[in-house]
Amino acid sequence: MKPRWSWKSGELRTLPDGRVLKNRKKDSYWCYSEHYAGRSKNFFKRVGRLANRLKRHKAFLQKITESGGRCEIYVQLPGAKNIGDSLGPKALQLLAELDILLSVEIFPDMRARKPS
Repeated sequence: MKPRWSWKSGELRTLPDGRVLKNRKKDSYWCYSEHYAGRSKNFFKRVGRLANRLKRHKAFLQKITESGGRCEIYVQLPGAKNIGDSLGPKALQLLAELDILLSVEIFPDMRARKPS
């Protein structure tokens, strides 16, 4: 899994235009991103698949939370159409075992976008 964005605590801050600043990052960050724009309302099925892929990284995820960090699966949904799904007990249990937060946010004006 390649991160979309990542940096480590102590690295020099860099602006989106590539300019490097003199101050340093205060924390570490790693973000993996997937984009799905299908017709199915079963978006939590993809969350379950991602959680299953993260199982092999359980020790690493534990290090993150034990050091004060947090692991989170963040789902963004368009608010312009009817959409809903249920996350099953097995996937919920796996997220709990991995100490991963599940966040869902609705964006009323979000349009379908292409992955970057």
